Amino acid sequence: MPRMAADLLWVSSGRWQDDPIVRGLNASVMLLIAHYKSRAIIVDHLQKEFSSQKRVPVIFAYCRYTERYPTSQFLAAWIRQLLEYDPATLRHISEMFTIHQRQDTWPSEAELHELLSVICTGFEKVYIILDGLDEAQEDVKIQLLEEINTLPSNTRTLIMSRPLKTFEYLVRGVAGINIEARNEDIELFVEKKIAQMPRLHAMLAGKDGEKRRICKAIKEKSGGMFLVASLQLEALKGSISPRALMNALETLPTTINDLYRHTLKRIESQSEAEVLLAKRAILWLIYALVPLQMDELRHALATNPDLGIFDEDDIVPGEFIFDACCGLVSTSYDQYFYLKTLRLIHYTAHDFLKEMSLSWFPAPHTFLSSICVVYLSAQLGFLDYPPTDEDHANPEYALVMLDSLRPFQSYASSNWGTHSRLSVQEKGLSPHVSQFISRPSPYPWRYGPYSDDLGSHQLAALYGLTDLLKAMSPECGVTPKQQFTLLHLAAIGGHVDSAKIVLERWPKMSVRDTTVDGRTPLMLASAFGHEEMVKLLLSIDPGDIETLNARAPCGCTALASAIRSRYTKIVQILASHQGVRLDVQTCTRSPLSWAAAEGHLSLVRQLLSNPDIEVNEQHPFTGYTALCYASRLGHPEAVEALLTRKEVDIHLGPICGCTPLLIAATTNQLSIVALLLSNPNINIHARCTHSGTALSATKDDAISKLLLSHERILANATANDIHLCLTLAARLGLEDTFSRLVRGGLEPARLQMQPTALVEAARHGYTAIVEVALRFVETNAEDDEGWTALDAAADA
Repeated sequence: MPRMAADLLWVSSGRWQDDPIVRGLNASVMLLIAHYKSRAIIVDHLQKEFSSQKRVPVIFAYCRYTERYPTSQFLAAWIRQLLEYDPATLRHISEMFTIHQRQDTWPSEAELHELLSVICTGFEKVYIILDGLDEAQEDVKIQLLEEINTLPSNTRTLIMSRPLKTFEYLVRGVAGINIEARNEDIELFVEKKIAQMPRLHAMLAGKDGEKRRICKAIKEKSGGMFLVASLQLEALKGSISPRALMNALETLPTTINDLYRHTLKRIESQSEAEVLLAKRAILWLIYALVPLQMDELRHALATNPDLGIFDEDDIVPGEFIFDACCGLVSTSYDQYFYLKTLRLIHYTAHDFLKEMSLSWFPAPHTFLSSICVVYLSAQLGFLDYPPTDEDHANPEYALVMLDSLRPFQSYASSNWGTHSRLSVQEKGLSPHVSQFISRPSPYPWRYGPYSDDLGSHQLAALYGLTDLLKAMSPECGVTPKQQFTLLHLAAIGGHVDSAKIVLERWPKMSVRDTTVDGRTPLMLASAFGHEEMVKLLLSIDPGDIETLNARAPCGCTALASAIRSRYTKIVQILASHQGVRLDVQTCTRSPLSWAAAEGHLSLVRQLLSNPDIEVNEQHPFTGYTALCYASRLGHPEAVEALLTRKEVDIHLGPICGCTPLLIAATTNQLSIVALLLSNPNINIHARCTHSGTALSATKDDAISKLLLSHERILANATANDIHLCLTLAARLGLEDTFSRLVRGGLEPARLQMQPTALVEAARHGYTAIVEVALRFVETNAEDDEGWTALDAAADA
């Protein structure tokens, strides 16, 4: 495994010298701040090394500036890889999956971290590789380091990134080690790259001296950074003679930005067709709204907006694109969608080239929107083939063809409107877009659960093309399938300026209008997360109680729609608006239950400030209350806020008998258990038909001790409960508690102590408890597994 120029940070958890695979790197947290992303080498090395061992998985994830994933997605990805490695881990996952599926919720970050930790402890060792931490968002960097720092001690986490000194405080006790690339590492890298460059390979065949000179020069000029070395070799491959090669070697740039400038000069020195190909490819990689695959880019580049055509004969091989871009473009594997996408070689290239590209294409979104609509026109056949009655009868008429023959169709149909909207801020709407929208044939639109045939008015409202909307005729009806008005579509798109124009020019269109499935504009704006649109719609007739609380046939209101889509700010806006009902039951959870489940403390308090809110409302299917959700998902502040309302039922829960206390104990929520125990009426021995009581269900000794020491431990206790308490107190060595249980529970009820309590005390060496237990149990009495106290003491 080649070393890299890097700073190495590690936190020791034992004798790090003993690791057989990564000697010197055996640490519970190891951060490799590297300049060269060699994740494939490391992953392949570890996977091959442990291929014969079933209990040492190697899992990985990549951070990319083009893919903004939250921390929970990384944790979920690692859990999924461990499940794929060992299907037996399903037993840990199935319970959480069942609970969240039933409640229509997603596991919290804390739950995923706990689940990952539990699964990891089942393996001998787990290697986790995280690449490109520097490309993650700032909050994700912090969260990932915090989560990694608290994984079990049998995990070995390798994180590759550019130096991130400001984040070292997140892993206390870190020691820094500087690792520089060796000459032989650079030599191996250079030789491999030369072998992949036919011209250089032929020119240097048999010339070991020249190769060593190149290696030495690149070693010195690259500063050990493989990214720089790679671009330097790209700069050399255009040489046509040994002398030209050596001259180029002497003038190699040494800084990243100088190399980018040098690479752009090389691009400009190519043929006119190659220059245009490279610049257009780079433009797409800078401004594309989602990462593109190679076939998507090839089709986009074969679309000519000047001629208004897409020609399959203009599709170029992917290798030509890579060559024309002179090393600035690379591929990236999306581990979530199992796709290879294109990207610029580094985020620094993205930042540098974005500024430079404006000199090539001063209006990038205008250009890209033109390509999208030209491609769509060619594929959907809008120009010459208007739809027939038979086409309209077919629900798939002219819709996106997601096949290998139309790879760019999905991107173009999903993003042409956004590019068009952004182009208005540049030089104005592209003539191609104006022509595309004004066609007499409807556009087959699909978004989320909706599909419809949209005319020019509807498209302008949906995508916020206000200049077009202002100039359109006043005649406009609803859409044929969903019965959308222009205001519905403006609400879906979230364009406030479009909505204002619609309300002014089409006064008959109202916030009270409903779609075929009973949705108002306010419901749609809430469901699609458009905060400013919600504010606008609320301001039109703020006292219209009926519209504020309008229900779709499924039972959803605007507030319920925001809750279902998890838009916290919109929930807060609606909940604070006078007249919006807070006690309505949604398709899933009440507003209070949702806020408690998500841990939104300010919203919980806001909802609780309403004296009319139903604090004990239960989920229609699971029976969970807000207190159950907060207890289950680990939000102690929400629990504390709920407990301030005296009418909160601390024992109400699912029909199985689970209570918030039992739920918190089962999920190891110690602080929440303590809060619930502060209620003077708490029933510690409430019983679930599946899990038993809090004491029998918890696996956390700290929670067991907390429950056993409570003053109400004997209240509502059955004989079985008392025996369980005695056994646990004996196992945990709680002498005072054990004596209190005997005096207050065992003796008054005239119960016979079970041998298990004596055996547990003997096994753990608690002499004082053994002496008390011997007053009630024979020395040779056996527990359910045939153990006596003497056996247990001898075996300890």
